[in-house]
Amino acid sequence: MISRRYARGDVHPTPSLSLVVSSRRYSKSMKISFRIDTGADITVIPPVCVYRLLLESRGRLEIGDYDARRLHHETFIVDIALGSVTLRGVQVIASASGSALLGLDILNQMDLRLNGPKNTLSVY
Repeated sequence: MISRRYARGDVHPTPSLSLVVSSRRYSKSMKISFRIDTGADITVIPPVCVYRLLLESRGRLEIGDYDARRLHHETFIVDIALGSVTLRGVQVIASASGSALLGLDILNQMDLRLNGPKNTLSVY
């Protein structure tokens, strides 16, 4: 089990997880702090990750945002690790805003427990 407190000083405290994202083609990886986003269907990485890991586009995907706008994003394939568990071949998109969001594609493969009053996120 991994348990992590998240910031209490934020106006809206947001739980996050630090995960290692790796290139499937090159021996490159980087640790990224992802905000938990149950409203996102797909995981989002910051553009710096694309450049540092030398990720190659795997195509384009039409995504609907929270305002029902349809946007096209390039997709990339990465491995994502939390501790000793690695999810291989995860399709992600990069966000122009620099956000790192952990979407339902990953969250649905985890047993997460959120304790709001204690501002704690645990992964089992």
